[in-house]
Amino acid sequence: PYGVTRFPCASINVLAQIDALNRRAGRDYSTVMLHAVAECNFPQRPNDANPFFLQSAAQLWGPLLGHVMTTEPPPRRNTIHAYYLLTHGYARFAHNAHNGEIDRELALTMLWRAMADNRALGGYISQAGAMMLAMPERTRADVLATCRTHLQYHLHPQVRRISQNNDILFTDLKDARGGEILYLALPAGEMRSALAPWVRQTMAVLLKTFELIPGGLRHPCHIYLEEMGVIGAIPGLAEAAPLLRQYGALLTGIVQDLPLLRRAYPDSWTGFLANADVVTWMGGEDAETMNDTMRKALAEGI
Repeated sequence: PYGVTRFPCASINVLAQIDALNRRAGRDYSTVMLHAVAECNFPQRPNDANPFFLQSAAQLWGPLLGHVMTTEPPPRRNTIHAYYLLTHGYARFAHNAHNGEIDRELALTMLWRAMADNRALGGYISQAGAMMLAMPERTRADVLATCRTHLQYHLHPQVRRISQNNDILFTDLKDARGGEILYLALPAGEMRSALAPWVRQTMAVLLKTFELIPGGLRHPCHIYLEEMGVIGAIPGLAEAAPLLRQYGALLTGIVQDLPLLRRAYPDSWTGFLANADVVTWMGGEDAETMNDTMRKALAEGI
């Protein structure tokens, strides 16, 4: 998105990826995928004493994306327009009759009502609209503030430019013909901070595409995940990683040191090492990595 390579930048619309997966798989996985995308944007912290607002924000964002998928025309079926609705509601229909100004509260209420009336995806959308309508005003404001804060990266021009259209389908990567190469290249600082949710959701959609399309590949697709420890946990990765080979993919995860991996995956980080075909150590300086884990692994291997 930041144009850091000499190659032209393609666009990736995660909602278009979900549509393509549904067509290829022959069944509707929309709610499964939208739930994963929402989890990537609102990761649960293990020691969070009050996870209510993060959980509520995730329960709103996934269904709002589903609402956009099922009600908006194709040019507006993307996360950028969903974020606009989250911040403005149906502003174009909420002008005050007396002064012509937009009634912001009415605009959002109209959105919640429209979602509550949307029966698509088996009630997945309608329950979120009903949830927002039923919340006390203060609670609803806090949930919206949490949601908007975590999704502010949608305001970056670089993200907007690559998220509204779609130039590549992840389903094509699970193809016996091969030949497709996809790079997600961006500055390391942005990968660790503002755009970490964007990286997580893109990778989650890619991995679930491989998982939900039956069958493997004679020549697997190689997936390299750099800065694996700093972008945060990708939902389902720890469970899917040992099985990716049978889905047609090989995963290579790259971390700077083991404490970073443990921080991202506190309950499952050892599984990445235990289930790996090969673990390579290169120039490590972290004391825990060098003095404990690596030496123990070498001792057991001798």
